[in-house]
Amino acid sequence: MMRSALYHFVGFLMGLVLWSLAALPSQAQDNDATKAYQAQPLVTNNGFDNATWQSKTKNLRYTVRAQSTVIRPQQVNNPPPPSGRRVNQIDGKALARTLLFLLGLILVVFVLYRLIGGNAVLTNRGIERRKPVRLEDIETNLQEADVESFLDKAIREGQHRLAIRLYYLAIIKQLAQKGYIQWKKEKTNGQYLRELRQRQYPKTKDFRDATRIFERVWYSTLPFDGGQFKEVRLNFDNLLNTLK
Repeated sequence: MMRSALYHFVGFLMGLVLWSLAALPSQAQDNDATKAYQAQPLVTNNGFDNATWQSKTKNLRYTVRAQSTVIRPQQVNNPPPPSGRRVNQIDGKALARTLLFLLGLILVVFVLYRLIGGNAVLTNRGIERRKPVRLEDIETNLQEADVESFLDKAIREGQHRLAIRLYYLAIIKQLAQKGYIQWKKEKTNGQYLRELRQRQYPKTKDFRDATRIFERVWYSTLPFDGGQFKEVRLNFDNLLNTLK
């Protein structure tokens, strides 16, 4: 069996050698033909027969080639984006309208306040000014104090020294309201007397007498009874009545 396989293998090798030898002449012939073609000279015809060309192309018709049309996608005409300057102008206009609206609103509120709330506030302030002034605050709020009410009460209660003081303050208040003096808490009685002299007040002497009585009674430690009060009260009543 091994011998048979060996015979087959040897036969295969011999066939392969014979096929190779048979192909060698064909390849040699091809090589010879190639070398012969390459050895031939290259012949070129530089001549051009124009008459022959005209006769052959006489009946030919040439057409102009149409140009190709390039189809582009349709463009959407979108509005250009606003520039920075345009945006700033729009923002500025919006801000201006907002400010004008706020100013108008403030003006309306102010007018309503003056028509409604303002009058109420002024009325409340007037009521506050009309509140009774305490006895110890009379000199501080002389123009708003109801001095004569305190005076009547002091006379009824027999507080004669206090009554003289209130008489004098009532005279000062009337002189200030009439424009004969300018009342200030810090001013002295002597200053009021000089103002009356400068304005040539006709009752300057009566005011000087009332000032002396007041200072003697109010600042003195001597007793001051009802009899003495009746003697000097007439001077104060006469001067006060001339100022009303």
